[in-house]
Amino acid sequence: MSYCSDTLITLSSNKFSSYLWNNGAQTQSIQAANGPYSVAFTDSIGCSNKDTVYVKLNSTFEFSLGEDTTLCDDELVLFGVVGKSYLWSTGSISSIETARTSSTYWLRVTDYNDCSFIDSIEVALNRNSNTPILTKSGSILTSNQSGTHKWFKNSAVISGQSQNTLTISGSGDYTALFVDIDDCESDTSNTIIRTAGIAKLKSSPVKIYPNPTNGQVTIDASALGIIKSVTLYNSQGQLVENTQSINGSKAVLQWTAGSGVYWVTVTTDKGTYRAEVVNVR
Repeated sequence: MSYCSDTLITLSSNKFSSYLWNNGAQTQSIQAANGPYSVAFTDSIGCSNKDTVYVKLNSTFEFSLGEDTTLCDDELVLFGVVGKSYLWSTGSISSIETARTSSTYWLRVTDYNDCSFIDSIEVALNRNSNTPILTKSGSILTSNQSGTHKWFKNSAVISGQSQNTLTISGSGDYTALFVDIDDCESDTSNTIIRTAGIAKLKSSPVKIYPNPTNGQVTIDASALGIIKSVTLYNSQGQLVENTQSINGSKAVLQWTAGSGVYWVTVTTDKGTYRAEVVNVR
């Protein structure tokens, strides 16, 4: 018989009138380590019998999924130790699991001696999806998000600025991040460029309207050729799932992704063009 234990185990016989174990004990139960154990027993009418068992003790083990974790992200990868089999609270039987929602996750690992151990971890995922959208009035930039911001000029942090407005001076590219109550930072806002004292949104020879939009735009590439393909990217350069209808030099593009800055790449028979789109939901 195999047991998962780092200490002696208790072997017990059924109840009889007398007992004699191979270690000399005459009690109904004994403490046992590794090895063979036998007991001769006699019942109330004087009938005797004997039984033998081989005891194998397998050391127990422990592992840790880590400390309870709070982070500003969409997911956290959790790892188990090497074992024979795995069972997560999600039902997964892989040694690795990805936590994509805030919850308590547990893992039971069974080793090659069929000994098991369970550990759990509480994961809190705080994703800030409120990407700021910047507008300009005179020399004042204003974010559509209220609260703490980080402002950047030419990708460098502007120190001492944390409000949702910024008075700009000097030419450069201005962007912002919104910081929520969990101290999580959003994606980067749209860029406002100030050149020779004039501020404007990045532009392109491709006409896209409405812009800002709520997930649907018309693309007009008149005088730029016949549209061959249209692709949509988010601010991290990742492709965004979309539906589109192309008709000559015009196209209609739709997507369901949330608020933020997106980039549309339009390829025609005469060239490739890129335009910025601000999505507001």
